[in-house]
Amino acid sequence: MATRSVWAIGVLSFCLLTAHGARAANQDAVLQKVTALNRTAVAAFGELNFAKMRKDLEQAAQAGKDVLGTHKMMARTYLNLGVLWAAGYNNRGKAVGFFARALKINPDIAVTGPMVSPNVTAAFEAARAPAAETAPQEAQAPSAAPEPQESEKPVTKVSAAARKQADQARVEIGNLQAELNQIKQQLRQTQQENTENQRLLADANRRLTRQSETRERLETQAQEMQRFVADAKDRLQQIDRERSAKDRQVADALAREKTEREAREKFERNMTDLQARDKERKATLDKEKVDREKLAAGPDVPARIPEPLFCALPDEAQAGTDLYVHCVTQPGIKAKEIAFYYRPSGVSVFSAIVMDPSKKGWSTAVIPGRKISGKTLQYYTEARDAHQSVAATTGKASSPNILVVRPAQK
Repeated sequence: MATRSVWAIGVLSFCLLTAHGARAANQDAVLQKVTALNRTAVAAFGELNFAKMRKDLEQAAQAGKDVLGTHKMMARTYLNLGVLWAAGYNNRGKAVGFFARALKINPDIAVTGPMVSPNVTAAFEAARAPAAETAPQEAQAPSAAPEPQESEKPVTKVSAAARKQADQARVEIGNLQAELNQIKQQLRQTQQENTENQRLLADANRRLTRQSETRERLETQAQEMQRFVADAKDRLQQIDRERSAKDRQVADALAREKTEREAREKFERNMTDLQARDKERKATLDKEKVDREKLAAGPDVPARIPEPLFCALPDEAQAGTDLYVHCVTQPGIKAKEIAFYYRPSGVSVFSAIVMDPSKKGWSTAVIPGRKISGKTLQYYTEARDAHQSVAATTGKASSPNILVVRPAQK
């Protein structure tokens, strides 16, 4: 019977806690709803959609008046209603009423941001005045019934249910007490049954003890198993990290190997191209050398030299190209050296070159291509003997020979 009494008291406590928890959960749900409605109402105010703002705020006031009571969110709801009636509908009376209700819940509340306007400020300041302590009847919430405070209705319902359950529990406890008295009387009358009950109780206690020991052993094993599983997970994570690190190392090594291979292949291609270009360059240089040697050697010396000093020059030359000059004297002219004098167009002074003997018997000289410019090249030649006396000439400074200069090829 003592067990049944404890059960009854536990049922009563559970009912009280359940009712209080349900009330708290309901209050949180309503608070979330009222907050969401205020957000949509403020957004509608920014869009000048006063009809939607009014609809959302009236829903918020209706939903929160019985549950939230004097919660600060209700003050915010009334403040937004005051802004609606002052700015949207130009109804100062209703605006002052709602502002007064908001200030009553939260004296520190204020209108901020884009909601501030002359009408709103005037109505809000009027609501702060002592005359606005009683809100006009038209500024009441959408429901005509007076607003209950935060804890009136829920607490009253819970207390009534608790009293009813407590009365039922007391009646049941009384019945259980009567049954307990009858059982005690029967136990006193039957000693044998009492002894048997004690034995059964001892057996039950032993079973409970064994069950408790078994439960503790299983809990210990479960904890060990959890530690083992946690260690295994840690080890697997470590293995994964090590494998990832190795994969990165392999990838890096492959990337380096690829880069090195590509660099080596590029180097080999570059070397091949360089060798080919070098070979081509050498061939070109060799050809140019042969051509220059051929040009420097000049043609064969004629069997009969027509003039005392004869020079084999073309009638024209190309600007920027080296000009090879070949001169020879008749056998009777005792010339120790031959000098070639030249000047391009626009230059007043002749440049002189002492010509060198060639294997074919010519005296040769090369005029650099950079000095061949303009439209003409003026020149003359002098052969001098051992005493530096002029032995023979072709032209002279006052009457030079003229060679036409062609423009350089582009």
